[in-house]
Formats: sequence, C-alpha cells, structure tokens
Amino acid sequence: MPTEVLKKKLEDAENPSPKKMKIESKCVLRFAKLTEHARVPVRVSPRSAGLDLQSAYEVKVPARGKALVKTDLQVQLPEGSYGRIAPRSGLAVKNFIDVGAGVVDEDYRGNLGVVLFNHSDVDFEVKPGDRIAQFICERIFYPEVEEVDKLDDTERGAGGFGSTGIKEVATKNGNGTAPMETEEVKEKEKDEDSKANAKTDESKEVAKEKSPKKADTVAEAANGTGAAATA
Repeated sequence: MPTEVLKKKLEDAENPSPKKMKIESKCVLRFAKLTEHARVPVRVSPRSAGLDLQSAYEVKVPARGKALVKTDLQVQLPEGSYGRIAPRSGLAVKNFIDVGAGVVDEDYRGNLGVVLFNHSDVDFEVKPGDRIAQFICERIFYPEVEEVDKLDDTERGAGGFGSTGIKEVATKNGNGTAPMETEEVKEKEKDEDSKANAKTDESKEVAKEKSPKKADTVAEAANGTGAAATA
C-alpha cells in the first residue's frame, strides 16, 4: 500500500468526520447492570443476529404456563431501532420454551424482562446465568399518523385470511381434509367441470344416434301394419 494512502487512512481514523462519527454512534448498543446479579449479553459468533440474554435469578416456569424472568439489565438502543426479544432455537426444540411480548422500545430504560411460555407438560427450571432468549436490534420507522376518508385501491383488495394461501379440500375417503394450494384447487375444479361437460356431450351424441333408429323402427312398423291392412 502506498505511503500516502496509509497516512490518509491513519489520519481519518484519528480524526473521523462528523458524518462518520454520527454513523458509528448509531451502531452502538449499550447495556447497564442494575444489580450484581446481571450478566452482560453475549454474542456467540461474530455474525450472530442476536445477543444471548441470561437470567439474573432462579425461576420456575410451570407446565403449560408462563413466567417473567428478569435480567437486571438496562438497555440503550441505537437511534432509529427497537429491540426484539426472540426465542432461542435450542430451548424451543428441546424444552418447548417460547418467548412472548418481545418488543423493547428505543426510549425504554427499565429492567429488561423476558416472558417465557412453557408448552410442555413438565415444569421448566431457570437457573441464574441460563441463556433464556436473544436480543436483536431492528430498524424502525416512526411515521406520522394521518386519517383519510378512503385508501388507495389495490389488486388484492380486502382479501384476507386464506385468500392467497391454502384451502382445505375434502379428501376422497371422506375421513378429513387435506390442504391444497389455491391454484391446484382451481385446476382440479376445472378438470372436474371438463369431465362433466364431456359426459354431457357424450350422452347427447348417444341420444342422437338412437333417435333415427327409433324413428325407422316406428316407420317400419307402420308400413307393416298398412301392408297387412291392404292385404
């Protein structure tokens, strides 16, 4: 690397521009311990989306119940972001533990708590220092709220639940329902209509073929009767 370029990089590092300082300040996530029981969040790998939150106390989460687990941490989020408390995959898979009410506002300065839901049939014991959830920073907008008389129309319109997803269709054996994609349902209905129309057309053709024969038989019978009468 040329000496001039290296010198410029060193100068920029020692005297960053106001714009660069502002960008860097937005990327700092700050935590403060409220008690000696608190533990600093841990990022287990450089590219982990979240930082693991650890329990400050021993807590029992009852079977099919919930509990609030305190971390005894305060958090200061980067400007323009909010914190999302998300479940840990290991607890979800092995212990059926989920997380609820996981939104942390940018201006919140209280004790960071985690609501754990236990979906298993046995109590779940949380020990001090256990990693119970992960903390993720996400960008957020704060739009102004405006009331209007009417909203813009869209192609989708008011289509809601199930309008673009799956539709339940009765199974052939009638023992239940089987999910099928909407497009597949349409194709199936189209095929059934085509088959029904084909059967109708076939019946009409058969009827046409039989009609002349029946007319000929009647005519022959009439002629036979006439011949007998003449004789």
